[in-house]
Amino acid sequence: MYMYMYTYAKGGQRAERKKWIHCFTGVTAVIFVASLSGYEESMYEEETENVMHDSLNLFTEVCNRSYFHTTPIILFLNKDDLFRAKINTESPYHVPLTVCFPEYDGKDEYDDCLGYIKKQFTKCHARTGQNHKIFIHVTCAMDSNNVRRVFDDVTHIVIQRSLNEVGFM
Repeated sequence: MYMYMYTYAKGGQRAERKKWIHCFTGVTAVIFVASLSGYEESMYEEETENVMHDSLNLFTEVCNRSYFHTTPIILFLNKDDLFRAKINTESPYHVPLTVCFPEYDGKDEYDDCLGYIKKQFTKCHARTGQNHKIFIHVTCAMDSNNVRRVFDDVTHIVIQRSLNEVGFM
């Protein structure tokens, strides 16, 4: 038995979003990639807009789409390696999480900051009131073992969804 998975990669530039968002009707799963290191970066198109805030807004928009109301959403929080370097208080590259989230009152430690960012995305998802499941993976594209595990997880989710659709589960 063979299974074909088609992946459509769409860039996140604001000017392009309205062109591609309607292309996703009938998909088995949505993979959304957000940069963890973007918490202290500005948007290319608009320097006053924070990359992480833009990702959260776009994620909310994707979750709100009616044609995704039962579609699983797989969230990749990518660039974990850069995030670790930036959040580490002993690093010369240290930037506190409060740069992006002034209300954050936790420790500037990796687990606490990562947990806070995950919570921001899950809150966006919860506000939509949609029935789809969300799966969060912390990734580093430079780590081949991590990429392999994530690919296996995504394959499992897609297979499960496909089996559900044909009534085998």
